[in-house]
Amino acid sequence: MQPSPPIVRFGVVLPQDGQDSFAPVAEFAKKCEEMGYYSVYTMDHLLGFADRIGGLERPIFECLTTISALSTITQKIRFGVLTICNSYRNPALLAKVASSIDVISNGRLEFGIGAGWWEDEHSAYGFEFPKISNRIARLEEAVKIVKLMWTEERASFQGRFYRISNAICNPKPAQKPYPPIIIGGTGEKLTFSLVARFAEMCNFGRQIDSPEAYREKAEILEERCREVGRDPATLAKTWLCMSLVGENEHSVNKLVKRYSHEVNRFRPDGVELDDYLKGLIVGTPDECVEKLRQYVKVGVTYFMLYFPDVGEGNSRELFASSVMNQFI
Repeated sequence: MQPSPPIVRFGVVLPQDGQDSFAPVAEFAKKCEEMGYYSVYTMDHLLGFADRIGGLERPIFECLTTISALSTITQKIRFGVLTICNSYRNPALLAKVASSIDVISNGRLEFGIGAGWWEDEHSAYGFEFPKISNRIARLEEAVKIVKLMWTEERASFQGRFYRISNAICNPKPAQKPYPPIIIGGTGEKLTFSLVARFAEMCNFGRQIDSPEAYREKAEILEERCREVGRDPATLAKTWLCMSLVGENEHSVNKLVKRYSHEVNRFRPDGVELDDYLKGLIVGTPDECVEKLRQYVKVGVTYFMLYFPDVGEGNSRELFASSVMNQFI
């Protein structure tokens, strides 16, 4: 008897930046729910992106406030952040905020957290930006505190960076024992060790540009799981990827040209565009289905999609109607 194929899920990255009003963000989330997407995700940034129109002053909604508001105008779709920057919030307070969001949303929170990477943003807001090993060590303590706050009546912890004493977090999260934890990053030693020990899901981010690259990372992560006595099969593997979908080759070429800046944002030096596009979820519906199947073969069961043409094109709609339905 053949084993059942894995359940494949699709989330969408919200257009939380570049908006002067909350209305387009709310409408986007409601439409994603209507189309059958599993989740919507925000990013944890406090400044606009320097390489987009408006630069650092480009408006951007705070991530946790945003998903809390969206949870009150939707019914089924789940919410998350890729990923909460640990540096920006005290972990005990973060646990309280996240627990409240999980209750408000009736158990629809996916808790993504990472060590943080944007030094300029840290500097602008007055947050310390230590070396990566230090940031990872802080992240480990933070995750421990969050889990304690979610599961203990009174939580106490004394570490190198954080301490709490008889901290109470009520109400507890609606999801039991707590919302799924996603740890984002590609660090094969420190970050993957945290994923293996503490997370329900991992995310390698947009730097992955082929199924082979994903497989190589996944194999290293699986080894980290075995080192701590964890079955790698208990860890869901996700991927944040850009997607442009056109009805035919001509439409796809127009989209690639129109959004060339987004397409090339993470293209490695020396890699030709045509070769790079082979690993992205860019193409006609049939081409995107085949590309997704290649990623599923190497272990991805949860795709978090970024559609650059939101508001101008129909990749999100075409993906839902002609690609996603091949997996659900």
